[in-house]
Amino acid sequence: MTDQKTKTDDGEESTEEELLEELENLRTKIAKAQAAARDAELSTYVQQFAPIQGLRLKGRKILKGHIAKVVAVDFAGDSKHAVSASLDGKLMIWDTWSGNKVRIIPVRTTWIMGAAFESSGRFVAVGGMDNMCTIYDLDKKWTGSGAGSEGGGVLGAALVRELAGLQGYLSCCVFVHQDRIIVGSADTKIYVFDIPNGRKLQEYTAHDADVIGISVQPGDTNVFVTASMDKTCKLFDLRQPDQCRQNFAGHELDVNDVSFQNNGHMFTSCSEDKSCRLFDIRSDIEVASFWEPAKQAAFTCVANSKSGRLLLAGADDDTVHIWDIVGGSTPEESHLGNLWGHDGRISSMSMAPNGMAAVTASWDSSVRIWA
Repeated sequence: MTDQKTKTDDGEESTEEELLEELENLRTKIAKAQAAARDAELSTYVQQFAPIQGLRLKGRKILKGHIAKVVAVDFAGDSKHAVSASLDGKLMIWDTWSGNKVRIIPVRTTWIMGAAFESSGRFVAVGGMDNMCTIYDLDKKWTGSGAGSEGGGVLGAALVRELAGLQGYLSCCVFVHQDRIIVGSADTKIYVFDIPNGRKLQEYTAHDADVIGISVQPGDTNVFVTASMDKTCKLFDLRQPDQCRQNFAGHELDVNDVSFQNNGHMFTSCSEDKSCRLFDIRSDIEVASFWEPAKQAAFTCVANSKSGRLLLAGADDDTVHIWDIVGGSTPEESHLGNLWGHDGRISSMSMAPNGMAAVTASWDSSVRIWA
């Protein structure tokens, strides 16, 4: 450890060891304050709920068409259409009810990392190693040659905006509404773009590693939570530029994804540490943690049922794990089982806004619908 000294706000000089010790003391103090404010445990309340009987969630459709790993998937607001993004350099728009492809959109980079569907179903966003977020308009069909077209096949879509300015690859993105999008990057920053003008509105610097998951709060689209490889989740408000509102620690390894519950008060996260966690933004604490009985699977993506009772998490064991959040006094008791079918790591998952189905993407090049 270096003996280099740093001047603090009060003018005194401190070594790096002293600063790290002070930081650890502050973390311990915060943890003790949170523990003192915790007046009850979730496990003490779950006994009043009857367990779920005969859960019939199963695979309904297999959507095939990609020829490489599928890395992202997202439902539109109509709960019918979904977008998938693959390392084959294609975006595919699916009618999940019929299983048919509605649109095929070649993109400029094959190294896609993230994609999102705007709730109205008009726009899709995609990005990756090209360090930008590209927006396509599905209402403007394009059948010429080049990126954004699919000559002779299913109609593509017009490329309407390229949002540049990222200093690292795009890892995730989510629409706030038609005119605004939030982007997470490997440069540790979160960017907010105005789509019509192609202008960067805000830039948040709060994480210490790649930002790889974003979820917008239902009911208040100004608030969003992020997941990062720095083992933390952070809460931001678009009305508070350049400021992190809340920090949520607890995971021991990279946090891969986050998902707000429908009530907007809590969110779930999943991590490489083989756990999923439930946080309450009102009390600023972790409410519960979940893992599969064997504790062997690292979780890659997470989603919540519309009621908030079911927690679904995709894993590197090629399955989707399901928990009843209030269905048992221990994580093992609340684990309802697995959804089997994929032959590769599950990379992304999205819950239909109406709560009737979930869609998963996998490294086995397929997309599956579960209902």
